[in-house]
Amino acid sequence: MRATGKARFQGYLRRFDWRSLEIDALIGLGRLGEAETALVELEAALAPAGPPSALVAVARLRGDLAIAAGHQAAAAAAFETAWHRAEGLRVPLELAQLEISDARRLRAAGQPREAVTRLRSARQRLYVSVKTVEFHLGHIFGKLGIRSRKDLIARISAPHPCWASLKMSMAASLGLSLCSC
Repeated sequence: MRATGKARFQGYLRRFDWRSLEIDALIGLGRLGEAETALVELEAALAPAGPPSALVAVARLRGDLAIAAGHQAAAAAAFETAWHRAEGLRVPLELAQLEISDARRLRAAGQPREAVTRLRSARQRLYVSVKTVEFHLGHIFGKLGIRSRKDLIARISAPHPCWASLKMSMAASLGLSLCSC
């Protein structure tokens, strides 16, 4: 959207909506320089007193960017800021995103138990039951023509250009390991 020039015509809150998604995507793609540029622009647009949920998102994204760059101390500081800004907010989706991102940081910092606790909290915040997850996995499996998580591992382990970038994140989100050791 920024590349098309349409960003100039978006309003304050609308700009936040797509910009946070854009930054998330850039970080996920490993395009950290572009993510940093976009995040600096978003921080400037929200300063000095943007909507509280937007300020939480910016701090979360700052932490995600620090994790991707391998800067654990900066990530911890960013997430501390995000949690401080999140106090008292009632925005379940943004808070769940914060929980998930902070779980990534904790896992990267060698704290897997704390990471799992964060992920469970995110699940509870979003009211997602195990049955709901299994229901949706069943539909996904049906569309892929597979019957189990093991079949999914076999499918995503097979070389295919569409799966290459998603393989590890999908397996991790399902609690599976792709290691054949």
